[in-house]
Amino acid sequence: LLNTIVSKLFEDTFKRRKDMTLAFAIDYTSSMADDIDTIKRDVIDLITTTVGSADEPADYVLSLFHDPVSLNSAHRYVDGHVMINKVQAIEAENGDNGDCPEYAFAGILAAIALMRDNSPLYVFTDADAKDADRFQEVIDAARAKNIEVRSFLTGLCSRRKRSASGWHERSASPLSFFQQIAEATGGKVHETDKENIGNVLKTVIGETFPSTEIIIDTFDWSASETIDKNITVDSTITVLKISVTGSSAETDVDLYYANVADIFAS
Repeated sequence: LLNTIVSKLFEDTFKRRKDMTLAFAIDYTSSMADDIDTIKRDVIDLITTTVGSADEPADYVLSLFHDPVSLNSAHRYVDGHVMINKVQAIEAENGDNGDCPEYAFAGILAAIALMRDNSPLYVFTDADAKDADRFQEVIDAARAKNIEVRSFLTGLCSRRKRSASGWHERSASPLSFFQQIAEATGGKVHETDKENIGNVLKTVIGETFPSTEIIIDTFDWSASETIDKNITVDSTITVLKISVTGSSAETDVDLYYANVADIFAS
């Protein structure tokens, strides 16, 4: 109990977070299967960068939207590591309805309801909003809390149907709802495709949350090597991110403190 009290006191006294929310509203319908992994990776990278830094928000919000609207959910998290786990667990799922539009604006409104004032909301979808009649409600709610809404669109239902029939002219109507929300809240609409969503997202995140990351070390590690690799850091490093890429199974990499105390396997 004493340790818990001391830890909470230290958190409140010394670890001042920004009085803002970092929020995401994500379409997790089956058509987003090609987008989800990229979005998850880049969102997790962003959250990891903020945890323990001067840019760490007071809390995080994750809103997932689908069709029917009963599959929508929205939650607020204070711990960045918990938020990372929740984002990692997102999987694209089939709904009860086979039509393309999703309840995007219900998802956006649910996120805004949980957010602090003066915060950014990132929206990801490849479909029109089935509840487009609520777009003014979204604008009013966002303005009331000064929420900046940025939407990343990798498709629209009308565009998808026309593309399949050989007609590539874009329908302005569904897109205009997202544009009006962006213009009214100081946000922006980023139109891209499923192949380039990662590059667009990285660029926008880099502009909004400039990284203070410093690369300490990089190295190649062949499958035949079994020796340990040492990574040296000093007391100026408050957040350490280690990225391992390759074909190895997750259990093949173990991280230890210098005193050989096991940290975790990743």
